Amino acid sequence: MELMSDPEDLTDVDFQSDIENQPTALEYRKDQVDNRDDGVDGLDDNKQTLLRIQSISPDEYTILTSKERLAVALLLAVVGICSSMAMSIYWTALTDLEKSFNTTEERINYTVTAYLCLQAVAPVFISSLSDIWGRRPVILVCIIGGIATNIGLAVSRKYWLLIFLRAILAICVSPLISIVSACVGDFTTKRNRGGLNGLNHGFTLFGQGFSPFLGALMDTRWSWPAIFWFSAALQGLILFIIFFCLPETHRGYVGNQGVFPKSIIHKSPAQYFYLGKRCVPYDESLVMKVEHKYAPWKPLRMIGQITSLFVLLPTSLLFTIWTISQTSMSVHLRKDYNYSILHIGLSFFAPGLATVTGTFTCGKVLDILYKKRKQKYDEKYRHLLEKGAEIPPFNIIKVRLLPIPICAFIICSAAIIFGWCLQNRESPAIIIVMSFLITFFCMSPMTTTITILIDMHPHIAGGVSALNNLFRCVQLMQSVGSFFQSGGDITLPESNEYMIPSKYNEKFSFYNSKMSSSTSTGTMGSSNTFKLLTFNTWGLKYVSKFRKERLTAIADRLANDKADYDIIALQEVWTTEDWEYIDKVCASKYKYRRWFSSGILSGPGLAILSKFPIRKTMLYRFPINGRPSAFFRGDWYVGKSVAVSILQLDDGSTIGILNSHMHAPYALHGDAAYDTHRTCQAWEIATLIEELKNAGHAVVLVGDLNCRPGSLQYKILEKQACLVDSWEILNGKTDLGEVKRMDPWDQVIKAATTCDSILNTWRAHRRPDEACRLDYALIDHDLLDPIAAGVEFTEQIPNVGSYSDHFAYTATFKLKSITINGNYRGEIENELELLQIYEEMKKMINNYIEDTLAWQRTWRLWHFIAATIVSIAILPVIIVVAYRAPWSSILFYFFGSILFMSGVKYKTGSTSSMLGLRLDLGLGLRPAGLSP
Repeated sequence: MELMSDPEDLTDVDFQSDIENQPTALEYRKDQVDNRDDGVDGLDDNKQTLLRIQSISPDEYTILTSKERLAVALLLAVVGICSSMAMSIYWTALTDLEKSFNTTEERINYTVTAYLCLQAVAPVFISSLSDIWGRRPVILVCIIGGIATNIGLAVSRKYWLLIFLRAILAICVSPLISIVSACVGDFTTKRNRGGLNGLNHGFTLFGQGFSPFLGALMDTRWSWPAIFWFSAALQGLILFIIFFCLPETHRGYVGNQGVFPKSIIHKSPAQYFYLGKRCVPYDESLVMKVEHKYAPWKPLRMIGQITSLFVLLPTSLLFTIWTISQTSMSVHLRKDYNYSILHIGLSFFAPGLATVTGTFTCGKVLDILYKKRKQKYDEKYRHLLEKGAEIPPFNIIKVRLLPIPICAFIICSAAIIFGWCLQNRESPAIIIVMSFLITFFCMSPMTTTITILIDMHPHIAGGVSALNNLFRCVQLMQSVGSFFQSGGDITLPESNEYMIPSKYNEKFSFYNSKMSSSTSTGTMGSSNTFKLLTFNTWGLKYVSKFRKERLTAIADRLANDKADYDIIALQEVWTTEDWEYIDKVCASKYKYRRWFSSGILSGPGLAILSKFPIRKTMLYRFPINGRPSAFFRGDWYVGKSVAVSILQLDDGSTIGILNSHMHAPYALHGDAAYDTHRTCQAWEIATLIEELKNAGHAVVLVGDLNCRPGSLQYKILEKQACLVDSWEILNGKTDLGEVKRMDPWDQVIKAATTCDSILNTWRAHRRPDEACRLDYALIDHDLLDPIAAGVEFTEQIPNVGSYSDHFAYTATFKLKSITINGNYRGEIENELELLQIYEEMKKMINNYIEDTLAWQRTWRLWHFIAATIVSIAILPVIIVVAYRAPWSSILFYFFGSILFMSGVKYKTGSTSSMLGLRLDLGLGLRPAGLSP
């Protein structure tokens, strides 16, 4: 026997056949039982069924009055709070969890990802159980599991256990929202389902909107474990209320809520005390037949239905925008606006209020739209119904979806304003207002989706609710990874910066003031003492974040009276505009300045500013510097070089300042690491240094050398060029393993890590053990003594972030008073060690050529072939378009010529460049006096 499920009309033609081919779950009345056989044959006479069920009043669908339906919906909303709060209640405490578990921000964010993964999948399997075993027992088991898991989270002190329990929590509580939606579908019809679903979702999402505030209160007063203790206590209270008050709603166990359930697990005291007089003993003929076959994949089949897919997909995208906006606001208010946890929590009152008002408003709008459109439909086809003629079904999907285009437009507009305001650090009031609008108008699509799905498939309400949840979470998971990797950012693409935790700001301020006071000798000290600064300014146009603002701030600070540097070496000053501003504002303080701009597309970005006269300058471009085919790297096109400047001190002594920025590594190992290229560049620099030493100059090599202490490039500069690391002279050898284990603050202060520090706002997404020292001042220790050294420019520019993606390195030197002859060269202490370096270098070069040469030739050959084919194919195109649009033929000709020439260049250049590489590397790099 098949029982009808909804005293309303059939819906859209697109899924009408689906309704006809599946058993439904409509209200049973003895005088209207359809004695058809069980199966999937569908309705015998669709028109007669439509006429019959349209005559049934919605109040006859359930014995619950309108007030009782409202009360049950509120009870179910309280159940949904258990799920909605669990995801976001601890977001404001992520930083505290990071410290407590002694891990990184990236790893602690895996707790969010783990929850989302299980939140997406678990409801599909667990919510489907409620269609078989009933709603009440599954709800009770889920809440009990949530209580136990929250207690475990409160007492856990292991990182792996934290992730595991968050995953278990998602399994326990995430199905509750979809089960709650199914419960509402059990006692509502299409006529009043929108309003009660809106009410239900309003209180459910109230938990997600206000839970960050509650979490902030707990964390501020009692630390992060209190968040999970509070969650466990709240769920315990909800369990107590639900156990006594929530009745079973599944129509297979209680019919129209007027049948006492047979099993004790489905019985609630409230049903006996409040509905007892209106209920009758259990009778199988009074309830819907339940298919006790577990088929969680059944709702997934709806993905293949175009109607269901087009309902789920767009609303899932809007849900993603809303969720990311909420978490983004939390992160930015903390890091960019220095809001306390409590103030962040208070800021969530606006979106929290929007969840309630938005869902209430949406529910009422859906009901009003339904009534008006249904009334027009009835009036239009009343005369046909009276004549018994066939009429088209009422398109309820169209009615439900009417508000969504308007809501989507407002959501997207508000999200753009929201992101722009975060990017430009605009007033928090605008951000909060936009968050309210995003939240308010997101409630309509979210409520509408579940309402439509239950309208379409009332017999598997739990399953379709879980499917809706699956779509939303999958969309969210696609965004949450990049979101957290970007430090929690929903700003426009150019804004990807991070801010240093506030506890380090005071330390940096104290440290920088101490550095300035302890080493501020400059030209005010003895005539043979000078202070030097080397700084990679990260000034790549169109790529570097806030380039203009940062370079302006750097120039202003260098020109400030408090700046006590005598010599400044800059790297990555790529644009003429930036250099002209630096040159202008620093002219009065640094009389001698030079910017080296020779390059293919732009210069190497090297510059020097000095209080001492610059006697000579020279730019030496590295002959081995990446590949032109690697255009996406850019190193070959900017012409990586070493800029040599000869300065004369007040006592007549001369210093050779070599400022360089060697080829960048794009991987730790393999071809993209470019170790061989940097090794050759280090050797070229060593050769120049040898010449400068022979000329009697005291030599200082500064810049971003893109090599770590102990690397082959570092050894070449140390042993072949006989230079010494100024930092290690003062602080001892650098133990890279120990540096990885240091606190981020100690990495900067005790190990001079200038790159990839998580305290740099542009590198905050890195792991702490990735911090390294790439910026150096290597000196001729026979002629120079370091007095002090440290890291500077660690502060932040207000509303922008750190000055650069590197910190600056500064050192103060004293020229030794010794007699220098014109043929001076540092003595090689260990010739055997130098020979070992040379052998290691030869091995690296040979391996590089063997691994790369064949691949490069093949790649460039195919480029040449493709360029030739395309160039030939363009010729007939030029002929054809010449008669239609003559001007376009010129463009095609130009494009073909450029493509062909580039192919010829790469083809002919492959052999010569690689042979030259072998000659340069294999033969030309033998140390003087050493046999091959």
